[in-house]
Amino acid sequence: MRRLLDGESPKLDDVMQWADRVGAAETELKKRRLRTMLEIRALLTPEQRQKLVQIFEERRGHRKGFEGEAPPPGPPE
Repeated sequence: MRRLLDGESPKLDDVMQWADRVGAAETELKKRRLRTMLEIRALLTPEQRQKLVQIFEERRGHRKGFEGEAPPPGPPE
């Protein structure tokens, strides 16, 4: 898509087609991540889930200091 946008006069339809493809790939990635998190959660005991929540909260706290970076996703609940 970058080459398309860097071109002299990109066509709106072409750019929108690429945007749709990128958006579909991002959505699929998010769905797979959620599916994996739920599958992992189903395998954990309540104590293990609690520990996982703690780990995610600690990681989130460490990441807050990085400018311009989003914190990692929260734990599966």
